[in-house]
Amino acid sequence: MQQNETIKNLFPGYYRKHDQDMETLADLTKRAKGDERSINEFARVCGVSPSTISRLINKKNTTPNKDSLIKAIADNAVPEGGVTLDMLLQAHGLEKISVYEGKERKSESVLEDIVIDRLLCDITQLGYKCEIEKEKNIIYTTDEIRFRADFVIKTELLKEYGIREWAFDVYVGPHRPVMQKLSWFFGCCYVNSLRDNGTKLSLVLSNRDEFDAAKRRLGTIKIHDIISIILISEENWELEEEFVIPTYDKVDMPTLGGATYGR
Repeated sequence: MQQNETIKNLFPGYYRKHDQDMETLADLTKRAKGDERSINEFARVCGVSPSTISRLINKKNTTPNKDSLIKAIADNAVPEGGVTLDMLLQAHGLEKISVYEGKERKSESVLEDIVIDRLLCDITQLGYKCEIEKEKNIIYTTDEIRFRADFVIKTELLKEYGIREWAFDVYVGPHRPVMQKLSWFFGCCYVNSLRDNGTKLSLVLSNRDEFDAAKRRLGTIKIHDIISIILISEENWELEEEFVIPTYDKVDMPTLGGATYGR
């Protein structure tokens, strides 16, 4: 993997709401292929193997299809098939993101689910498996002190850097000052280094001014642990930027969005 690789989302503004509808995907794929093209010909223009298209049409897939495959099918669909990207995305289990239901803002738990999906989507686009933990999310504990992240992703993405899990705290609603929350992060790492225990920790924000102010302050320090702040847009829930607090050893990992590292 290239150093400081940026992870992109193919479908900004969408999140996974439900499982894929394999029946509908099979039908849409057949219509997108058209009657005049063979499976081999359609697979070639989509940039995948014939077996990939065949498994999709015959509903043989046991794992979710990649976003890149869905996009390729939409891009190469025959006009007479009447297949649109929106139709494919709906069958793929994705739904347009909206922060509001009518005039009411969605609950923080729903917004957290959207953030989780965006993170999982971006990581799996690189071909890495992810396992989400919302119950086993205590990343530091003593007899008297416990730190619980909102959720933890177990992934091989950062394995070569000694990181086995990536913990997230979502700060997208009304909350205490960001630096106050980060001070708790720092205290936790001072007592017992999360990095030494194979954990990266990130704070997810949705306010650009808040993110930029924290980034300026955090860029003036160096730490041992791997801690970052992530900016996510409330317009389309695209992961816009990740800033990793500078480390003494200048670690350089794959990051999300238009990622930056302090130096």
